Amino acid sequence: MSGNTVLTELIGLVDRRVRWYYTPLARTRGTVSWKEHAELIDAIAHGDEQRAADAMRHHTEATRSASHQQRAGDAEETVRPARSRRR
Repeated sequence: MSGNTVLTELIGLVDRRVRWYYTPLARTRGTVSWKEHAELIDAIAHGDEQRAADAMRHHTEATRSASHQQRAGDAEETVRPARSRRR
């Protein structure tokens, strides 16, 4: 929207680098994460530095926790023996 080609290129680079991280988490945190982003944006728009910092801290911690839980589940799946499908 800005017409800034350098910014456009940087956004593309960042997008590609975080997609591997974001995509699996989006399935579990998608809606809640968007609400957290909306809270952060609202705090910034109102110039409420403390609320913005708190919102970002909460969002980062929730995302970190979800990532750890997901990785623990993935690790459990690789260790768990496959079930037989015989009936």
